[in-house]
Amino acid sequence: MDILLSILAPVVLVAFGYSVGTTKVVQEGNEALVERFGKYRKKLDPGLNYNVVPFIDKIAVEESTREQILDIEPQQAITKDNVQVEVDAIVYWQILDMYKAFYAVDNVHEAIENLVMTTLRSTIGQLELDE
Repeated sequence: MDILLSILAPVVLVAFGYSVGTTKVVQEGNEALVERFGKYRKKLDPGLNYNVVPFIDKIAVEESTREQILDIEPQQAITKDNVQVEVDAIVYWQILDMYKAFYAVDNVHEAIENLVMTTLRSTIGQLELDE
């Protein structure tokens, strides 16, 4: 009995340690991307996730998929009738595809801000002041 216990105890401890090490928790409202040796492997949804191999897999990013607010700084724009106006904007945005948001764009926040500022200036440039 003692021999069986001395053999079984380490096996159970190793199995328990491995199962704890391969389990990752992703918070509600977030998603995570797992890389294996630097290459995308899979996406982790909110909750308890298994099969993340320690020392081989790593969580590359865990980001919120909730709606977020981006306040654009006031900036100068010129209308169609050459009047200079100061415009301000607030943008509500949300990540729908974590893979594309992380791997296709270097900095999502900066890309959104630049796109909004360019679109805002372009739209203001097509309008007259009394519109």
